[in-house]
Amino acid sequence: MTKNLKRLLFYFGYIFLVWGSFRYFIRLPEVIEELWFKPVIWLVPLFWWQLSFGRKIRFFEGDWRKTLLFGLLGGLIYFVVLRLFLQTQFTFDVNRAGIAAVTAVVEELTFSGFVLSLLVLEIKKEEVALGLMALGFALIHLPINLFVFHLPLQALAGAFLLAFFVGLINGFLRLRSNNVLSAVIAHFVYLVLILV
Repeated sequence: MTKNLKRLLFYFGYIFLVWGSFRYFIRLPEVIEELWFKPVIWLVPLFWWQLSFGRKIRFFEGDWRKTLLFGLLGGLIYFVVLRLFLQTQFTFDVNRAGIAAVTAVVEELTFSGFVLSLLVLEIKKEEVALGLMALGFALIHLPINLFVFHLPLQALAGAFLLAFFVGLINGFLRLRSNNVLSAVIAHFVYLVLILV
């Protein structure tokens, strides 16, 4: 295992333990947790790691028209699929949209941006890197589903699979557009639809 993969495992363990513990022990309004604490806990270590990383990972390259098209197409797929399965009526809320925007940016910079790019550089196989990133994306959502939403086992398994496929789709969008913004747009639409 390379030095960067060891660092990546350490970072994942850090996020899982620190963010999971935060979700378990601290009960603040969701706006404060998602807008203030999540970016600090998730992105500050990545910022320092990026500074010490030999090769710079580029987050926002590629054709911007293609990026927007892929992001909106991913969002449209989420919209169609979720409208088929969710029985709730969609209402727009500015607070929820703000939470969705920050969450999408933080999670996609972390997973589709940094983690996926690093895995592709180290493993050299996009499909394997994409699968590992999606698995990590699904695992990192276990604490919120357990400690905040208190999902029973069957619903927890469904939420895990849903997070896995969201990670796959968003990672695929990022790889094909060569820009994290496509994954951020799709993830934002997904979150606005489920945070009803």
